[in-house]
Amino acid sequence: MSEFVDMLKERLADAQRRLQESQANLQQAQAKHQAVAQEFSSLQTLISIEMTAEQRKAAEVTAERMKDIRVRLQRGIEAVNLSAPNNTAAVVIQSNSPAAPLNDAGAFTPNKTDIVREVLRQHTNGITPGQVWLRVKDQVDRPYIYSVLKRMKDRKEVTERRGKYYLQVAKE
Repeated sequence: MSEFVDMLKERLADAQRRLQESQANLQQAQAKHQAVAQEFSSLQTLISIEMTAEQRKAAEVTAERMKDIRVRLQRGIEAVNLSAPNNTAAVVIQSNSPAAPLNDAGAFTPNKTDIVREVLRQHTNGITPGQVWLRVKDQVDRPYIYSVLKRMKDRKEVTERRGKYYLQVAKE
């Protein structure tokens, strides 16, 4: 029986050696994993910082452009007013012109009919007034959508079939 015990002791010593090797490998792998995870986290932070800086620069450029557009628009309006008899000139600004109306923040504000027309243009298979409202509810009041659709229908810009509105394709 002593041979059997000796054989078990040898196997135990071999298993202990393999366990120590495995633990050393595990520690190396964990250290490597931790280093890569730290590098990943650092790069992710750097990208976030750079994207924020780029967005800030883009916002500054946009604000500067809008300021320039407002100045040019104001100069254009002043020039029209100066050249008009009795200083009474009507300045008409269309939404598709480069001098379109700007809100207080200097952003372009399309008119509500153009907003509804664009939604209809995007839905060639027709769209209900309720669906239109869901897409533009932050820009147009719901009752006004029905008014716009009726006006467009009266002008034959849209057709209505089975409760859906379809934008008429311009014939050239």
